[in-house]
Order: sequence, then C-alpha cells, then structure tokens
Amino acid sequence: MDKSWIKLNDFTSNDFVTGVKNFMRFALMHIGERKVMRCPCSNCLNQIVHPPPLVKLHILTNGMDIDKEGAKANKEDGYAANISRCVNIKDDKITGLKSHDCHVLLQRLLPVGLRGYLNKDVLDVITELACFFRQLCSRKLNLEVLDDLEKKIPVILSKMEMIFPPAFFDVMIHLAVHLAQEAKVGGPVHYRWMYPIERYLSSLKRMVRN
Repeated sequence: MDKSWIKLNDFTSNDFVTGVKNFMRFALMHIGERKVMRCPCSNCLNQIVHPPPLVKLHILTNGMDIDKEGAKANKEDGYAANISRCVNIKDDKITGLKSHDCHVLLQRLLPVGLRGYLNKDVLDVITELACFFRQLCSRKLNLEVLDDLEKKIPVILSKMEMIFPPAFFDVMIHLAVHLAQEAKVGGPVHYRWMYPIERYLSSLKRMVRN
C-alpha cells in the first residue's frame, strides 16, 4: 500500500484524501467484528480507540502520525479546545465554542466534514475560504503569497454572494478583504491576536473567589 500520502501537509488534497480512504478500507478488513480501532492520527498517536468514522475524520483533520517513536506532534499547547465536548449528537448542535475554536473549525474541520453533503460549487467556495485563512494564519508569511491572497479574497467573496443571502454579508465579512494588507504591515497574526491573552485571563478568573 502506497504510504507517500502520509507525509503530505495539505490535508485537503486529492492525494491525501484518497490515501486516507485506501488506509481505512485496508483497516476495516482487519478489525473484524470490533466496532472500534486505534486512531493513528497525530493527536491520538495509536493510544486511543474510536469508531472507524471518527478515526477517518481525525486523520483528515490532524494528519497521520509519522514518528515511529510515537512522539506527540509539534502543536502549540492550547491550540484549540476539545471541540468534541461541544458537540451534542442527540440535538445535532455544536455549542460553547470560543472564537479561536471557530477559526479551527473553519480552517481544518469544515472542508473535510462537509464533503459529500454540499454541492461541489458550494464546497469549493468554503474550501477556498478555509485555505485563505489557513495561509493567512501561518507561522511564516511570504509577501508573494500575501499578494496572491489579496487578489483571491474578492473573488472568493463574490462567489459567496452568489450562494448566501444578502443578510449574511455585513462589515465583518468585508473585513476579510483588508486582512492580507494588514498582515503585510503587521506581520504574522499570532503576535497580534488576543486569543492567548483571553485564555490566560480565563485561567486567572478561575483562581479568584469572593
């Protein structure tokens, strides 16, 4: 079985998705009657068992663990909350998300989770928007990439205007047009956004008692 897809960084690429499908097909042939399997994603590291559909979602979202030592993938502490705790399967709702969790949901989960449920033109627009924010929020920024993002975002928003109702488009949606230019002036967004400070303030509030 070809394993070259494991090293791909773009989890939305056709090669990666095809590799995950082939891996899951191979795995399901060997788990027999068991309803769970060890999850080899870069977060679970073969230490946690899940139902196969959840394993597939984990791999598509987090990538596959390629470290034979089983070391934890290099992600910053507090990258996101445990979004699975915010999911109410009974009521089909997601509640209690913080602002940064919505970023993670848009950049990583929606392009994968919506496959097979939306028309291709709608899914393509959402995926393009997710890629825009994922590149914009990268640790390292390239001026050529920012120039390209600055040209792409008006096209992406124009496509969205053909899909979503007018009430969806307010000043916050328009703000995305200026984000690439802002990144050119201010540098990587991680040094300017408030999420780490907000999480730290939340920790301090829990220490205070009347």
